[in-house]
Amino acid sequence: LRVRLNSQGYEVVTAVDGEDALVRARELDPDLVLLDVMMPKLDGISVLKELKQDAKLVMLVKTGAISFPPVVNGLEGIADVLVRRFGQTYENVYTFCLAQPPSSDASAFSCDWLVGMSGKAEGEVRVGCGRYDWVFSNGPAPLVTQLTITIEEMVVLAPDELSLVMGWLSGLPPTWCGLQTAFLDVPRNKALDPIVNYCKQQHRSE
Repeated sequence: LRVRLNSQGYEVVTAVDGEDALVRARELDPDLVLLDVMMPKLDGISVLKELKQDAKLVMLVKTGAISFPPVVNGLEGIADVLVRRFGQTYENVYTFCLAQPPSSDASAFSCDWLVGMSGKAEGEVRVGCGRYDWVFSNGPAPLVTQLTITIEEMVVLAPDELSLVMGWLSGLPPTWCGLQTAFLDVPRNKALDPIVNYCKQQHRSE
């Protein structure tokens, strides 16, 4: 297999056992890891589980309007918190990064964010803002190794505000959106002032 891959132009690094494979995978951050189920010292399934645990989510929540576990380790745990459990509680979710995307070779990236959503149970509307801090692995195909989500502000509005808030958010460019564009048509509701003020203050300080 190594000879075949080398002949196709791939650089191949081998390991003598499962523990060595785990060390090399973490050091080299390869594009592909091939494992055998039966390996000395540490079997392939255990190596895979260890590699999946390398991702880390840190939640810094500075508001009582929403709650998350402070630290989650591993891809499965992160997916459970940010996708499955979140999706069971909220709908009509719009999330925006208030910046330009990072370069492909970035080792870290930070930006402010804006989110809007409604609760499935009561229909209340939540609008929040904060900061993302990403750390990427090294290598030609970098992956996120740690994400810190800081929730600075989260306001809760009555269900009858849903149409107005969703009309505003649905009209914004998807995912990556400049600050001025994001708040150009923000609804005139004093409850949203903490969101607007925080984001504008962050923009002025950068």
